[in-house]
Amino acid sequence: MNLSCKELKRQARETLNGRYGLPMNVNVMTGLMVFAASFPFNYSFQKNPGTLQLVTYYFAAFIISLLSIVLTCGIIRIHLDMSRGKERTFADLFYYFSRKPDRLILAQLSLMPKIFAAAIPAIICAMYYFRFPSLTWMALMIIAFLVSAFFICYLSLTYSLIYYFLVDNDSLGVSDAFCLSREHMKGNRGRLLYIAFSFIGMALLGLLSFGIGFLWIYPYISQTIAVFYRNIIGEVS
Repeated sequence: MNLSCKELKRQARETLNGRYGLPMNVNVMTGLMVFAASFPFNYSFQKNPGTLQLVTYYFAAFIISLLSIVLTCGIIRIHLDMSRGKERTFADLFYYFSRKPDRLILAQLSLMPKIFAAAIPAIICAMYYFRFPSLTWMALMIIAFLVSAFFICYLSLTYSLIYYFLVDNDSLGVSDAFCLSREHMKGNRGRLLYIAFSFIGMALLGLLSFGIGFLWIYPYISQTIAVFYRNIIGEVS
């Protein structure tokens, strides 16, 4: 039975009650590590970068994004196990650096071209608009952006559970994870989108708190998605 958004969030709060410390810490550490790794390249990028600096910057950003996926899967593992009543430690954040990280990186590399392909119409129209500015190209650019946004959202929802399946089964192949996510999200894309929209109010409060509120909001969102995944696979109902 599909649980309502309200019930999913209730179970997430119940799991996190008195246990926010670990999810908070791993989220902060992940953010700090990504920031520290990116900072030298971001700094050089602002200093009138040449071709070599630009290439270095984008290559570094690409590598950092791949490594951050491995950390993200560590966070997913923590939230899934917390949802199942298991105890986890801070060290679990780095779990997948020694447990087949190539699967997670390959999944990211496989997903990137799909998202990029969906963005191509918007990119092309934007290029033409900035080269030949006119009301016609502006209208086409807006339409292309809307079309691209729709397909990017559709793909993001369709393949949103890839890493959950990979985390949940160390022997699962990447192509199988794509298939499982696609199959399980049939009829559930709208549910997940609704869940995402249900956090908009909290996100606004997080911004008003100068970002401090996100220390609680991020774990809450992650835990809710973990419960959503378990509901999708029939583990909770």
